[in-house]
Amino acid sequence: MGMILQVTARRVARAVLGASVPVLAAALLMSGGSAYAKEEAKAADAVRAELGKPLGEVQALMQKGKYREALAALKDAGEVKNRTPYENYVIERLRASAAARSGDDEIAARSFRAVIASGRLGPKERSQFQEGLIAIEYRAKDYAAVVELASAYFRYGGNDKAIRTLYQQSLYLKGDYTGVAAELTAEIDAGIKANRKPPEVQLQLLASAYLKQSNHAGYISALEHLLDYYPKKEYWTDVIYRIAQLPGMRERLALDLARLRLTVGQSHSVADFLEPAQLSLQAGFPLEALKFLDKGFASGKLGVGPEGERHKRLLELAKRQAAEDSNSLKDSEKLALASADGKLALANGYDLVLNGQNDKGLELMATGISKGGIKYVDDARLLLGYAQYIARQKSKAIQTMRSIKGHDAPAVLARLWVIQLSN
Repeated sequence: MGMILQVTARRVARAVLGASVPVLAAALLMSGGSAYAKEEAKAADAVRAELGKPLGEVQALMQKGKYREALAALKDAGEVKNRTPYENYVIERLRASAAARSGDDEIAARSFRAVIASGRLGPKERSQFQEGLIAIEYRAKDYAAVVELASAYFRYGGNDKAIRTLYQQSLYLKGDYTGVAAELTAEIDAGIKANRKPPEVQLQLLASAYLKQSNHAGYISALEHLLDYYPKKEYWTDVIYRIAQLPGMRERLALDLARLRLTVGQSHSVADFLEPAQLSLQAGFPLEALKFLDKGFASGKLGVGPEGERHKRLLELAKRQAAEDSNSLKDSEKLALASADGKLALANGYDLVLNGQNDKGLELMATGISKGGIKYVDDARLLLGYAQYIARQKSKAIQTMRSIKGHDAPAVLARLWVIQLSN
């Protein structure tokens, strides 16, 4: 039931591939390469005349878009003996541009590395060449190299968002799920604090990283963020499936889960309607049982097939019990108020809300919680918040749900209710 994650990297197009090479504008356009512009004459580095002709041919080919031919022509320049470090730098810079433009990633990567290692680039150009090299290595699927290069890029002050994305994706693709989860969590949390909406692809990547680690709590947390910012049906389907496996959910919170499932439109099977109806009857809430049964019959799931008659008998039972329950509400309220048992007041208060006596019912539920004697107080608050939702007191319901803290089943349900009520 895990999400199908499609992570794509946007291409990094930088000016590095079209950067001009020092000397070419002056020396290479002069006959024989023997004359230099004034600016180059002042420089300590220069290209010798014997390199001028082959490099001039390379430049001419590149201007015509003949990048593969330019790569081949660079071999002649490589045969010139006793090349200076500066001449090697000029050759590698041209080779980097020609290889990148022709799609020869292997040669481009070597030349990009050589240019970066030359020490001749200023901060801006160094960042540009690093970005280009990272993009090349990502395209070559050398994710370990991308992680290493991007880490160095960030240390030098690089901050391009596309490079950050390639770094995160490379951590994931090379199997460092712990690393990418930590990286993404820090970035997402910082963005949320700054009131920035996290990109959906980042949240998907985080969810998938947690899933790869079998970190179900982390995965559910990522799904909560996805639902909060991108409330799609498929995310509700996934999170409902996941939280059903949480400790305590099936044992004591199955009815609470069914209430959420029905509200968010995730009740699809016979069991999704029939089981909560039976649980509601057992808990003494026949009107709630009718709600599940009516939805099930309306959906066409109940009342058909070999079990159809049994469904109809259950519906008639719920109707009879609902009529009886309505006639005994006053007596039940008196017993609840007189009892020291908070559970009785909580249940009877909820029953009053189901029967339309919202103010009286909510007050009795609050009284029940304050009386004590309730083993799972967060479960009780969860029921109170749901009752407030039924009573159309949405702001109070959100407030009550937010009072349930932690990472256990009631807290997860409460946060999902907040998401549902806030959207």
